Amino acid sequence: MNKIYILLGANLGNPTQQLQKAQALLSDKLGPLLHASALYESEAWGVEDQPIFINQVLLLATEYSPQQCLAICQAIENELGRVRKEKWGARLIDIDILYYNSEIIQEPDLVIPHPYIQERKFTLMPLVEIAATYLHPKFQLSNEQLLLNCTDKLVVKKMNTMTFQIISLDILNQSMMGNSELIKQLIDMYIQQSPVDFETLREAIHTGDKVLIRERAHHIKPTMQYIGAQNLQDDFQKLETLAKEDAPLAEIEELFNQIQPSFELMMQELKSIA
Repeated sequence: MNKIYILLGANLGNPTQQLQKAQALLSDKLGPLLHASALYESEAWGVEDQPIFINQVLLLATEYSPQQCLAICQAIENELGRVRKEKWGARLIDIDILYYNSEIIQEPDLVIPHPYIQERKFTLMPLVEIAATYLHPKFQLSNEQLLLNCTDKLVVKKMNTMTFQIISLDILNQSMMGNSELIKQLIDMYIQQSPVDFETLREAIHTGDKVLIRERAHHIKPTMQYIGAQNLQDDFQKLETLAKEDAPLAEIEELFNQIQPSFELMMQELKSIA
Protein backbone atom coordinates (compact mmCIF):
# COMPACT_ATOMS: atom_id res chain seq x y z
CA MET A 1 0.00 0.00 0.00
CA ASN A 2 1.15 3.52 -0.79
CA LYS A 3 1.15 6.26 1.81
CA ILE A 4 -0.25 9.64 0.92
CA TYR A 5 -0.28 12.86 2.95
CA ILE A 6 -3.16 15.20 2.22
CA LEU A 7 -3.91 18.75 3.35
CA LEU A 8 -7.52 19.78 3.89
CA GLY A 9 -8.59 23.41 4.03
CA ALA A 10 -11.85 25.37 4.14
CA ASN A 11 -13.04 28.86 5.07
CA LEU A 12 -16.62 29.04 3.77
CA GLY A 13 -19.83 27.54 5.14
CA ASN A 14 -19.05 25.39 8.18
CA PRO A 15 -15.33 24.67 7.69
CA THR A 16 -15.02 22.13 10.50
CA GLN A 17 -17.98 20.17 9.17
CA GLN A 18 -16.59 20.34 5.63
CA LEU A 19 -13.30 18.87 6.81
CA GLN A 20 -15.13 16.08 8.60
CA LYS A 21 -17.07 15.26 5.43
CA ALA A 22 -13.92 15.33 3.33
CA GLN A 23 -12.12 13.04 5.77
CA ALA A 24 -14.97 10.52 5.68
CA LEU A 25 -15.12 10.57 1.86
CA LEU A 26 -11.35 10.21 1.49
CA SER A 27 -11.33 7.29 3.90
CA ASP A 28 -14.13 5.66 1.91
CA LYS A 29 -12.89 6.33 -1.63
CA LEU A 30 -9.12 6.69 -1.41
CA GLY A 31 -8.10 4.29 1.34
CA PRO A 32 -7.94 3.76 5.10
CA LEU A 33 -7.08 6.70 7.31
CA LEU A 34 -3.88 6.07 9.27
CA HIS A 35 -3.46 9.36 11.11
CA ALA A 36 -5.06 12.79 11.37
CA SER A 37 -3.68 16.00 12.82
CA ALA A 38 -5.63 18.38 14.99
CA LEU A 39 -7.42 21.29 13.32
CA TYR A 40 -5.50 24.54 12.82
CA GLU A 41 -6.76 28.07 12.28
CA SER A 42 -4.78 30.23 9.90
CA GLU A 43 -4.91 33.58 8.22
CA ALA A 44 -5.51 33.34 4.49
CA TRP A 45 -2.37 32.84 2.42
CA GLY A 46 -1.94 34.66 -0.90
CA VAL A 47 -5.23 36.59 -0.83
CA GLU A 48 -5.61 38.13 2.60
CA ASP A 49 -9.07 39.74 2.51
CA GLN A 50 -11.08 36.60 3.30
CA PRO A 51 -12.23 34.52 6.29
CA ILE A 52 -9.93 32.50 8.54
CA PHE A 53 -9.05 29.05 7.19
CA ILE A 54 -9.34 25.76 9.04
CA ASN A 55 -6.69 23.20 8.01
CA GLN A 56 -5.85 19.59 8.78
CA VAL A 57 -3.33 17.04 7.50
CA LEU A 58 -4.26 13.39 6.95
CA LEU A 59 -2.17 10.30 6.31
CA LEU A 60 -3.91 7.57 4.33
CA ALA A 61 -2.96 4.27 2.76
CA THR A 62 -4.01 3.80 -0.84
CA GLU A 63 -3.71 1.35 -3.72
CA TYR A 64 -4.22 4.11 -6.28
CA SER A 65 -1.60 5.83 -8.43
CA PRO A 66 -0.84 9.54 -7.88
CA GLN A 67 -2.96 10.55 -10.89
CA GLN A 68 -5.84 8.40 -9.68
CA CYS A 69 -5.52 9.96 -6.22
CA LEU A 70 -5.68 13.42 -7.77
CA ALA A 71 -8.85 12.50 -9.68
CA ILE A 72 -10.46 11.13 -6.51
CA CYS A 73 -9.54 14.25 -4.52
CA GLN A 74 -10.95 16.55 -7.19
CA ALA A 75 -14.15 14.48 -7.42
CA ILE A 76 -14.60 14.81 -3.64
CA GLU A 77 -14.01 18.57 -3.87
CA ASN A 78 -16.73 18.78 -6.50
CA GLU A 79 -19.07 16.61 -4.43
CA LEU A 80 -18.63 18.97 -1.49
CA GLY A 81 -19.38 22.03 -3.61
CA ARG A 82 -15.92 23.32 -4.50
CA VAL A 83 -16.04 25.96 -7.26
CA ARG A 84 -12.64 26.92 -8.66
CA LYS A 85 -12.55 30.68 -9.13
CA GLU A 86 -9.79 32.89 -7.72
CA LYS A 87 -6.39 31.30 -7.06
CA TRP A 88 -5.84 31.08 -3.28
CA GLY A 89 -9.34 32.48 -2.79
CA ALA A 90 -12.05 31.46 -0.34
CA ARG A 91 -13.45 27.99 -0.82
CA LEU A 92 -15.78 25.41 0.69
CA ILE A 93 -13.08 22.75 0.58
CA ASP A 94 -9.56 22.35 -0.69
CA ILE A 95 -7.83 18.96 -0.89
CA ASP A 96 -4.12 19.01 -1.74
CA ILE A 97 -1.73 16.08 -2.10
CA LEU A 98 1.43 16.88 -0.12
CA TYR A 99 3.47 13.68 -0.37
CA TYR A 100 3.03 10.32 -2.09
CA ASN A 101 5.48 7.82 -0.61
CA SER A 102 8.83 9.50 -1.27
CA GLU A 103 8.16 10.11 -4.94
CA ILE A 104 9.00 13.24 -6.89
CA ILE A 105 6.44 13.89 -9.62
CA GLN A 106 6.45 16.80 -12.07
CA GLU A 107 3.50 16.75 -14.45
CA PRO A 108 1.37 19.55 -15.93
CA ASP A 109 -1.51 18.93 -13.53
CA LEU A 110 0.30 17.33 -10.59
CA VAL A 111 3.43 18.27 -8.67
CA ILE A 112 4.51 16.09 -5.71
CA PRO A 113 5.78 17.04 -3.18
CA HIS A 114 3.40 19.98 -3.15
CA PRO A 115 5.50 22.97 -4.31
CA TYR A 116 4.51 25.25 -1.41
CA ILE A 117 4.99 22.91 1.57
CA GLN A 118 8.16 24.64 2.73
CA GLU A 119 6.59 28.11 2.48
CA ARG A 120 3.38 27.59 4.49
CA LYS A 121 3.12 27.32 8.25
CA PHE A 122 -0.52 26.21 7.95
CA THR A 123 0.76 23.13 6.11
CA LEU A 124 3.91 22.49 8.12
CA MET A 125 2.44 22.78 11.62
CA PRO A 126 -0.13 19.96 11.21
CA LEU A 127 2.43 17.98 9.19
CA VAL A 128 4.95 18.19 12.02
CA GLU A 129 2.27 17.03 14.46
CA ILE A 130 1.87 13.68 12.69
CA ALA A 131 5.11 13.33 10.67
CA ALA A 132 7.85 15.47 12.22
CA THR A 133 10.74 13.31 10.98
CA TYR A 134 9.37 12.56 7.50
CA LEU A 135 11.96 13.68 4.93
CA HIS A 136 10.95 15.95 2.08
CA PRO A 137 12.14 13.83 -0.89
CA LYS A 138 13.43 16.84 -2.83
CA PHE A 139 15.09 18.89 -0.07
CA GLN A 140 16.05 15.93 2.16
CA LEU A 141 14.96 17.93 5.20
CA SER A 142 12.43 16.76 7.76
CA ASN A 143 9.10 18.52 8.12
CA GLU A 144 10.32 19.73 11.50
CA GLN A 145 13.41 21.28 9.89
CA LEU A 146 11.28 22.85 7.17
CA LEU A 147 9.09 24.46 9.81
CA LEU A 148 12.12 25.84 11.65
CA ASN A 149 13.36 27.35 8.38
CA CYS A 150 9.95 28.66 7.28
CA THR A 151 9.69 32.47 7.05
CA ASP A 152 5.89 32.58 6.76
CA LYS A 153 4.66 35.35 9.11
CA LEU A 154 0.95 34.54 9.00
CA VAL A 155 -0.63 33.52 12.28
CA VAL A 156 -1.40 29.79 12.58
CA LYS A 157 -2.69 28.26 15.79
CA LYS A 158 -3.91 24.87 16.90
CA MET A 159 -7.62 25.04 17.59
CA ASN A 160 -8.68 24.73 21.19
CA THR A 161 -10.40 21.44 21.88
CA MET A 162 -12.71 20.64 24.71
CA THR A 163 -11.01 19.38 27.84
CA PHE A 164 -12.62 16.85 30.11
CA GLN A 165 -12.07 15.54 33.60
CA ILE A 166 -12.56 11.86 32.77
CA ILE A 167 -12.09 11.13 29.06
CA SER A 168 -9.28 12.23 26.74
CA LEU A 169 -10.11 13.42 23.22
CA ASP A 170 -6.50 12.86 22.17
CA ILE A 171 -6.59 9.20 23.20
CA LEU A 172 -10.06 8.75 21.70
CA ASN A 173 -8.75 10.21 18.45
CA GLN A 174 -5.68 7.97 18.52
CA SER A 175 -7.75 4.87 19.30
CA MET A 176 -9.81 5.42 16.16
CA MET A 177 -6.89 6.72 14.05
CA GLY A 178 -8.55 10.11 13.73
CA ASN A 179 -11.48 8.68 11.79
CA SER A 180 -14.48 10.85 12.71
CA GLU A 181 -17.00 8.21 11.64
CA LEU A 182 -15.37 5.51 13.78
CA ILE A 183 -15.18 7.93 16.72
CA LYS A 184 -18.90 8.65 16.41
CA GLN A 185 -19.73 4.94 16.22
CA LEU A 186 -17.60 4.21 19.28
CA ILE A 187 -19.21 7.01 21.32
CA ASP A 188 -22.70 5.88 20.32
CA MET A 189 -21.85 2.33 21.39
CA TYR A 190 -20.54 3.54 24.75
CA ILE A 191 -23.63 5.67 25.36
CA GLN A 192 -25.89 2.70 24.70
CA GLN A 193 -23.93 -0.14 26.31
CA SER A 194 -21.91 1.31 29.20
CA PRO A 195 -24.92 2.14 31.43
CA VAL A 196 -26.23 -1.41 30.89
CA ASP A 197 -22.88 -2.90 31.96
CA PHE A 198 -22.69 -0.57 34.95
CA GLU A 199 -26.20 -1.48 36.12
CA THR A 200 -25.37 -5.18 35.82
CA LEU A 201 -22.36 -4.55 38.04
CA ARG A 202 -24.51 -2.63 40.51
CA GLU A 203 -27.01 -5.52 40.69
CA ALA A 204 -24.20 -8.02 41.25
CA ILE A 205 -22.98 -5.94 44.18
CA HIS A 206 -26.52 -5.63 45.52
CA THR A 207 -26.93 -9.43 45.49
CA GLY A 208 -23.40 -10.06 46.75
CA ASP A 209 -22.43 -12.17 43.73
CA LYS A 210 -18.65 -11.73 43.77
CA VAL A 211 -18.09 -13.97 40.76
CA LEU A 212 -20.33 -11.72 38.68
CA ILE A 213 -18.78 -8.60 40.22
CA ARG A 214 -15.36 -9.80 39.11
CA GLU A 215 -16.61 -10.69 35.62
CA ARG A 216 -18.40 -7.35 35.11
CA ALA A 217 -15.49 -5.27 36.42
CA HIS A 218 -13.13 -7.28 34.21
CA HIS A 219 -15.43 -6.66 31.23
CA ILE A 220 -15.79 -2.90 31.77
CA LYS A 221 -12.14 -2.23 32.66
CA PRO A 222 -10.50 -2.43 29.19
CA THR A 223 -13.25 -0.36 27.54
CA MET A 224 -12.06 2.65 29.54
CA GLN A 225 -8.72 2.53 27.73
CA TYR A 226 -10.10 3.53 24.33
CA ILE A 227 -11.56 6.79 25.64
CA GLY A 228 -8.63 7.71 27.86
CA ALA A 229 -10.48 7.19 31.17
CA GLN A 230 -7.36 5.89 32.89
CA ASN A 231 -8.49 6.60 36.45
CA LEU A 232 -11.74 4.71 35.90
CA GLN A 233 -9.83 1.84 34.33
CA ASP A 234 -7.67 1.67 37.46
CA ASP A 235 -10.75 1.78 39.70
CA PHE A 236 -12.42 -1.10 37.87
CA GLN A 237 -9.17 -3.06 38.21
CA LYS A 238 -9.28 -2.47 41.98
CA LEU A 239 -12.91 -3.58 42.06
CA GLU A 240 -12.06 -6.75 40.15
CA THR A 241 -9.18 -7.47 42.53
CA LEU A 242 -11.36 -6.97 45.62
CA ALA A 243 -13.95 -9.41 44.30
CA LYS A 244 -11.28 -11.92 43.28
CA GLU A 245 -9.70 -11.77 46.74
CA ASP A 246 -13.11 -12.21 48.40
CA ALA A 247 -12.89 -8.85 50.17
CA PRO A 248 -15.79 -7.82 52.44
CA LEU A 249 -18.83 -6.73 50.45
CA ALA A 250 -18.91 -3.43 52.35
CA GLU A 251 -15.45 -2.59 51.00
CA ILE A 252 -16.56 -3.43 47.46
CA GLU A 253 -19.69 -1.29 47.84
CA GLU A 254 -17.64 1.63 49.16
CA LEU A 255 -15.37 1.56 46.11
CA PHE A 256 -18.34 1.22 43.75
CA ASN A 257 -19.95 4.28 45.34
CA GLN A 258 -16.71 6.19 44.79
CA ILE A 259 -16.63 5.13 41.14
CA GLN A 260 -20.25 6.06 40.38
CA PRO A 261 -19.87 9.90 40.21
CA SER A 262 -16.88 9.59 37.86
CA PHE A 263 -18.75 7.09 35.69
CA GLU A 264 -21.76 9.42 35.46
CA LEU A 265 -19.49 12.35 34.55
CA MET A 266 -17.86 10.20 31.88
CA MET A 267 -21.28 9.56 30.35
CA GLN A 268 -22.06 13.29 30.37
CA GLU A 269 -18.78 14.04 28.61
CA LEU A 270 -19.42 11.40 25.95
CA LYS A 271 -22.93 12.71 25.33
CA SER A 272 -21.60 16.25 24.95
CA ILE A 273 -19.55 15.23 21.92
CA ALA A 274 -21.92 12.65 20.43
